[in-house]
Amino acid sequence: MDQDGRTSSFLSELAGPFQNALSLPSATCDAMKSFFVLASTRSLSETVRILGITRQTVRRHVKLLETIRGTMLFTVDTGGYQLSEDGQAEYRVVSKIINQTSRWATGLAAISPVLDLCNGRGPDGGYYLSQQHPVSSLILNGPVAMKRIYKAWVDGGGQVEAPAFKRVRSELLMYRQNTGNWTCIHAGEKAALAIWLGPVWGKSLIGVQLTHDPVAGWADEYVLQAYQQAIDSGECRYDHLAITLGRGPDGEPEGVCYQRLVMPCRLPDASEVVAVFCILTNRIDIGLLPEQAHQRMPEHFESLRDG
Repeated sequence: MDQDGRTSSFLSELAGPFQNALSLPSATCDAMKSFFVLASTRSLSETVRILGITRQTVRRHVKLLETIRGTMLFTVDTGGYQLSEDGQAEYRVVSKIINQTSRWATGLAAISPVLDLCNGRGPDGGYYLSQQHPVSSLILNGPVAMKRIYKAWVDGGGQVEAPAFKRVRSELLMYRQNTGNWTCIHAGEKAALAIWLGPVWGKSLIGVQLTHDPVAGWADEYVLQAYQQAIDSGECRYDHLAITLGRGPDGEPEGVCYQRLVMPCRLPDASEVVAVFCILTNRIDIGLLPEQAHQRMPEHFESLRDG
């Protein structure tokens, strides 16, 4: 049997998922990169600049993915390339694949295949570092305030209007999914981000999409992924984070450390939202990343303490 015959025989013996993956066109990985950048920038020229390839190559890559998935991924209008409804769903999946691949290639893959570890670095020198922790660690050893919010979510059955949950709403942000983005529908005056931004900018969060709010930036994609995971799994997500964040659109980025609880919830009409509770604190564990990877936050910023 020749080499091609042996290869074909080997592939036919593999389980379904492996056989399907190994039989994909060799350009599939490059095609996913082109799709990811084009979906992120919505600009063919910018995608060409970032990836260093031609317009024809980007179009060919998109066509390849559309053929593999059997659907149109983009529409084109005066505003550039817009994700179709199917394209939005594919973008969430491809984003996760790109993120996991990047972490693997840089040696930062999480010890657990389930819990996320992110080492995001921005073009402005900023960073977005996060380590997902099991909710069980929150229950056993988490901050008292975080436990209190989690208990309110459990007691309220994930219902936004449940009495137990309404009692803590002043400490929460809430977002509703809207065409691949998340729109803020509630900003409690005691929420950590509202405190960080101050009363003027804090109030301006309501009704604004996450990627257009006063602290929008390159790291928003990581936030979108975390919110989407909570909705898709129907379970709370608990993270420790160290990021750079300005106080409003013109603020100089500062180092911020916090713990975050993302809770999938439902409104009275059964539509899905995420409720987010954060504690500003230097007591974070970001796993494989060294402590010097981020700045410690000045103590007076720890505005939400245990209690």
